[in-house]
Amino acid sequence: MRLVIFIFLSFFFVESNMAQQKQLRSSLRSGNRFYHQENLKNAESEYRKAYEIDSLNTQVLYNLGTDLLMQRDLQQANELLSRASNSALSKNKLKGTKIFHNLGVTYQSAQQYQKAIESYKQALRYNPNDEETRYNLVLCQKLLKNQQQQKNQQQQEQQDKKDQKEEKKEQEKQEQQPQNQMSQENTKQLLEAVKQEERNVKERMNQQKVQPKSRRKSKDW
Repeated sequence: MRLVIFIFLSFFFVESNMAQQKQLRSSLRSGNRFYHQENLKNAESEYRKAYEIDSLNTQVLYNLGTDLLMQRDLQQANELLSRASNSALSKNKLKGTKIFHNLGVTYQSAQQYQKAIESYKQALRYNPNDEETRYNLVLCQKLLKNQQQQKNQQQQEQQDKKDQKEEKKEQEKQEQQPQNQMSQENTKQLLEAVKQEERNVKERMNQQKVQPKSRRKSKDW
């Protein structure tokens, strides 16, 4: 009895799996048809049907990722193509070249040039004669160099602004020091003048106290 049930279940599983594979291939063909007609939304819908059946299928990951790349959905496209690149089937020369090329395009579009360069180099390992990939590689190398130069220039400009700010601050500090010194000297001179005046006043008062009163020349009657 167990043997009969096992055989029945196995047969049912095979039939179900065959039906799913048939539906997957149908969705891929339909998606490809829409894609070549540049009807990217409908193509995406069909590829997602295939994805629901087999989310690990390299061809499904590649097709859906490429369609999303054409729609400028770089984040999802990059995720799907990265997964496709990790698949054993991506080791196939033709598949590997296309997967890593398009993965490089997602990085290039996001201005992540170093990662794009690595992807293009990987694509060229599969197919050294792919001129389109080689062109993108050279372009990204130039863009990366320009990006680094701009970054260095921005850092230098920021440093120059910081130096100028500190120099101005130091200059203002130096300009304030003589003013403070002059202010202190003026205050000191004023105090000395006040003290000197007080001394003069006291001296005059002392002189008046010491001086004898004048006598009358005539007597009273």
